Parts: sequence; structure tokens; C-alpha cells
Amino acid sequence: MSEPTPTKGYPVTLDRERRLRFSLGSLRKVQEDQSLGNVLFQGLRHEDPELTLEDVEELVTLDIIGELHEPLKKATGGLVDLRAMLGLDDADEGENAPEKKGTGGADEWLLMLWAEWVSFFPRGRGLLVLDG
Repeated sequence: MSEPTPTKGYPVTLDRERRLRFSLGSLRKVQEDQSLGNVLFQGLRHEDPELTLEDVEELVTLDIIGELHEPLKKATGGLVDLRAMLGLDDADEGENAPEKKGTGGADEWLLMLWAEWVSFFPRGRGLLVLDG
């Protein structure tokens, strides 16, 4: 039996161009921990065995998060949809979009991610304390 030929994956630009590719094993590990950092880590580690989850968390910044949506969705065959993870639905875009959804642009992504991040740190116990 011949060796399987893995897909090339889908390019993303972080510190350099990297490729997201998911095997059944990496998708199983995604099921165990569905955090965004782990999802990306599982998709990137195939080409860099020295890569760690902490490395990925440092490489992915909020200003590029919107650029990861399409490659992540394609690399997982639609199983992982970053917009759906953040509560933003592609079907809600365009002329008939409800006003409450906003534009779906970078500002909305940043606000959603900020809210998710802040929720991990109880008031007064995290890295930042915001009054307001």
C-alpha cells in the first residue's frame, strides 16, 4: 500500500507563510479543546514539530484574526467556522443584515475577541482591570 499524500493545506501569514492542514488526528484533538489557539496550533504543527501552543498564541494577533477565517474554514472542510465561533453569521451580511450585527468588519471582530478574552479574567484578578 502506498503512503497517503497529505493535502498541501491552506496558506496563512503569521511570522512567515505557514499552512493550515488538519488530519483526523488533529481534528480529534480540536474536539478535546476547541479554543482558538488550540485549533490553530493543531492545524499548523504538521509542518513545524517544534511549534508550541504558546508560540501560536503569540503569533496570532487581533489585527490579523479576520484573515484567518477563510483558510481555517477551508482547511477543516467547513467543520471549523471562526465567524460562527464568534457569533457572526455569514448569512447576516449584505443588504438584509440586521443592524445589531454591525458590519462584520475588523472592528466587530476585535470587539468580539476582546469580550471573549476579558471574560477569562474575573474583575480585579486578570492582567487588566477596566473601570466602566
